[in-house]
Amino acid sequence: MRDAPVPSDAAVHGHLSALLAPATPHRLAIAWDGDVPVGLAAVAVFTSVSDPRPARRYQMELKELFVLADRRGARIGQALLDWVEAKARAAGACRMDWNVKSDNARGIAFYQRHGAQVVDTRLSMRKVLPPQS
Repeated sequence: MRDAPVPSDAAVHGHLSALLAPATPHRLAIAWDGDVPVGLAAVAVFTSVSDPRPARRYQMELKELFVLADRRGARIGQALLDWVEAKARAAGACRMDWNVKSDNARGIAFYQRHGAQVVDTRLSMRKVLPPQS
């Protein structure tokens, strides 16, 4: 959220610990420039609930792909997306799925240049839950 307050160091540490925990389904790739992280991708492989055919069984979800604004256009996103596709292929996934904001023309164009298609028959749905006490 753009207007959200900056999280505390403890909150960031807790979040990173959760992302790196063995129990999380996500795997991360972080692009570095020296000791500065400049981009990341978070992915997870899921088993199809509806398609039992072995060749269609696994699907890769790209949860996040992010590159610092001042590093975009430097092929960092391409390298991360290449890593995602290699992971998907290694896992036997038949497809990769992800969400992108409908007003993110640059992101949509980037994904389309790399072979992705807008899926007209799908909508992104969300239900915001109240914070747990």
